[in-house]
Amino acid sequence: MQLDIIGVKVGHLPRKPLFATTCMEETALHPEQISKRSSTQRISNHEVVLAIGDQEAFYDLYCATSNRAIDMYVKAGRRKFALKLHGFLAALDM
Repeated sequence: MQLDIIGVKVGHLPRKPLFATTCMEETALHPEQISKRSSTQRISNHEVVLAIGDQEAFYDLYCATSNRAIDMYVKAGRRKFALKLHGFLAALDM
């Protein structure tokens, strides 16, 4: 979800359903909650910082993170959640 929000905000992902759904949930917050969150949050992960500035790096990170999550969901017996992530990857491919 965090990569969806970042990707939509920096323009690496389209503002259309699937990806933009998580951003819509965030905009439902009150303005004071948004300003409080943005003033206290900083991105410390080097890979994410690189992905913000480079669309190809973003796609690589998005796919790698999604594939790791899919593997974990399958190992945990949560196949429906894994299928949902497969859908996100398919949408990204389009």
